[in-house]
Amino acid sequence: MGGFPFETRDVLTLMGYHVPSGKGNIYIPCPYCMGKKKTLNFNLSKNVYRCNKNDEHKGNILTFYRDQMGLSDNKEAYKQIMERLQMGDKLSAVKAVISSDEDNEVKMASVDKRNLFYTKLLKQFSLSKKNADDLLKRGFTKEEIKALGYKTVPAPNDVEEIGTALKEMNLSSESFEGIPGTYISNKGNWWLNIWKGGIGVKYLDIFGRCQMINVRKNEEERQIDKDGEKECKYYPISSNGKKKGTSAKQVIHYAGKRHKAKNGLMVLDAPKDGKAYITEGVIKGDLYHCISGNLVICTPGVNCLGALEKEIPYIKKIGIKEICIAYDMDRVKNIEVLIALQKLGMFLIEKGFIVTVKEWSTTITYFDGSHGKLDSHKNFVVIPETYQKALKDAEYNKVSIDEILTNRIIKRAAGIGRTDFLFAFESSKEARENMEVYYRFKNLCIENNVTLKPCFWKLVYKGVDDFYAHKERGIEA
Repeated sequence: MGGFPFETRDVLTLMGYHVPSGKGNIYIPCPYCMGKKKTLNFNLSKNVYRCNKNDEHKGNILTFYRDQMGLSDNKEAYKQIMERLQMGDKLSAVKAVISSDEDNEVKMASVDKRNLFYTKLLKQFSLSKKNADDLLKRGFTKEEIKALGYKTVPAPNDVEEIGTALKEMNLSSESFEGIPGTYISNKGNWWLNIWKGGIGVKYLDIFGRCQMINVRKNEEERQIDKDGEKECKYYPISSNGKKKGTSAKQVIHYAGKRHKAKNGLMVLDAPKDGKAYITEGVIKGDLYHCISGNLVICTPGVNCLGALEKEIPYIKKIGIKEICIAYDMDRVKNIEVLIALQKLGMFLIEKGFIVTVKEWSTTITYFDGSHGKLDSHKNFVVIPETYQKALKDAEYNKVSIDEILTNRIIKRAAGIGRTDFLFAFESSKEARENMEVYYRFKNLCIENNVTLKPCFWKLVYKGVDDFYAHKERGIEA
């Protein structure tokens, strides 16, 4: 068990991940990189993980649980795991393991200390014309961009700019300790662990304090893997694994109207209708708020219940009664996201909120020319790419394509109440080229008591920000 009295598969299951039986290794989307591709590999027997895209993202199941649940240290993570698994308190049994892990990393500083550091850091940077143009094309106004404080984070090879920025901050050595992203370099000085250059995005808490910084990578710096897909768009500034480094934890960002309190903090205003929206990503949430005026709760990913749990008292305190789930509409064709969102909805209901779901781009056209409406509550959408991805999984796992389609898609979707499938084509040409795939999938659906109807549907505006930027500001996809 890699020094722990619990299994990695049990802990991952606690966190909402699907862990197939009989596997020695599994891949999941890396929450550190914030990508959607499954690049984070877990060795289930050794209790360790490593990201294939970024070697700095590695550790054991304890540090993974700690980071993703937003806990302060390994001891707190260990105690919580043991309690949730009902295994009793055996902290002393792995005291040496926990201590050795913590010796290599500095405990994360208070939010006030992080806010001071990140605020001073971003003041040293400007926003490049290219990054500004990208934000304008997305739908922001110049005034909104300035107010939100977006800045260009330099690339890691811009040593002079990074060094000058850290020097001009004029902070003591103690001010660098416990800040995700800072570490002691080989030269013995404090440095900033930047992976790629891009737009620096602040995660603001309910009081307007910057808790962490994410970077939206410049497109030209995103590498392409062997399958022809680009690496994830975002990454958090973090320094886990570095000397005196500190891991970034999952935190929640609030995009909403604020007022300046007597203590100088920019406190979030309570919405008059008692309603908030929840989606994934800061820039997405910021833009949706700027256009709609709605309060938006922004998560770093779909598996975020640990970070969200801590925010519930604050969310209730400002009078939120209803939370509308507004994650990207491509959720209807992603079983992992649908499972996570179902858990999110149940979690919010258990906390006493009214839960609704926002939909857009729902018009579909059947083969007979009639129109219908996609129901994101009960439909699961299959596209030709679904089959191609399943084919790769089958080849990798050395099993039949029918087994992958049945066990990983059809049965899992049906397990969360999705028994009305739609096979969506973007054009008549695509439909003609994939009829054999459609009928193969249809036969499997019949065997599993699931309905499958062919239709035409194209998701032009994936995010709620894209949809409203087009609807209200005429921004084209």
